[in-house]
Amino acid sequence: MTAKKHLTLYLGKGFILYVAGKVMESLTIGQLAKKAEVNIETIRYYERRGLIPKPSRRESGYRQYKQDTVTRIQFIKRVKELGILSQGDTGTPLLTARPCHHLWW
Repeated sequence: MTAKKHLTLYLGKGFILYVAGKVMESLTIGQLAKKAEVNIETIRYYERRGLIPKPSRRESGYRQYKQDTVTRIQFIKRVKELGILSQGDTGTPLLTARPCHHLWW
């Protein structure tokens, strides 16, 4: 007998998705800013520049960011600290949020 996977949606503060015992929580822009240790305007800027993917939105219009966006923003911050990405850069193939299927190695 195989175990059934249960999917439970909790639509309270934040958005928590339980799948087979794992928790996947979407983040509001404020929560993301706090976890990534950046300003909310920085997140909006990165989104406009294509450095992070545009998030899905709730019916209310609030952005819902994926957890991995925290890691991506921390990576962008580190790249800037190393001087690889300047203020005026709109993103290199390494940093764009779009798939890079056109790149060959």
